[in-house]
Amino acid sequence: MRETSHISRDSLSPRVRSYDDNLDTQVRALFDKYHLAHYDENALAIAVEDRTIPLADAHHLRDLLRARDHIRRTGELPPEAKENLKYQLETARDILGPENVYDHTKVNDVFNTDLDLKDLAPIPYSREDLEKAKELGMILVLRISHDADSNPLTGQRMEELLEPRLSAQGQGKLLFDTSWYQNEPFFTSETPISTHPHPPRPLPRERESSVEWKLITRDILPNSINKNYPEQTKLLRETLKAQDWLTPEEEAECSDTLLTHLQSLLDTNFTKNWKDVAHELANLTLTKNHRRTFSQALYDTALVYLSKDDPSQRPLEQVYDWTSDRSSDGGLVSLGYFDSVGAHVSGWDPDDRYS
Repeated sequence: MRETSHISRDSLSPRVRSYDDNLDTQVRALFDKYHLAHYDENALAIAVEDRTIPLADAHHLRDLLRARDHIRRTGELPPEAKENLKYQLETARDILGPENVYDHTKVNDVFNTDLDLKDLAPIPYSREDLEKAKELGMILVLRISHDADSNPLTGQRMEELLEPRLSAQGQGKLLFDTSWYQNEPFFTSETPISTHPHPPRPLPRERESSVEWKLITRDILPNSINKNYPEQTKLLRETLKAQDWLTPEEEAECSDTLLTHLQSLLDTNFTKNWKDVAHELANLTLTKNHRRTFSQALYDTALVYLSKDDPSQRPLEQVYDWTSDRSSDGGLVSLGYFDSVGAHVSGWDPDDRYS
């Protein structure tokens, strides 16, 4: 659709920008689903007339575009988003179960923040998305980028905040041995909402934070252990396709031809090629959109664990989650084996396979 706003996206508040990103992702996914050029008004009208796009999806797409255009014109959340968050949360709890919605009250308790409904981004998922997520055993997580004192909520900061609490409650440690990665950007700079490590920067006087909602699986994908990174990537692609959550862009970029080529590079000259293969796999759209970063995996794990009534039940207790992050030496970062001595962090090459 034609842009009518003169408001720069960079000038939006973090909360409004996060909501705008969510809207834009949904809009592009619908255009892609029906093979329409992005924001092409004539193509959409023709698709409706030809019935190549269902009327319900056409209405939903136009509602999303209307909300997005409102943000681009005014710099504010659309009225329905402001009014309906309480209802959205009630709906999410009703569909998923309250134990599967990690909302601001749980974030406040775990990370000692003071979030209120007014601080939250609207939930970007439809009722249909939530119902599908329930069938798949997923959970809804509220992620934040900064703590209550406006410090970026990096892995390093999470350890500083949570280690004393865990120790006082007799629950062990958050992280086992941080010595090898204590200066790595994925630990010192990346927050659960940043998509890539970034250098620290001064914060304004006023509290700065971004918040976003994410549907995630409670555990790693079934049948994903004992597979290397290319094999897991193929499994992830096929799982998303079966669930109708794979975009055409993700599918086209992550083809069998590409994965076979990357595996052949590992097989023919591993020493020379493994870092390049790791780089290419980590930068796939599929990887960026559907694998967690280190900080996201640590945040989700801590939030779920410290929200439990039973401290003996730990997420990622017997497995690792292989993330989308790379260490400075090129390894693909993993987090897991979260026991009383703390979660273990490793950097593996893309051809590693562990049970």
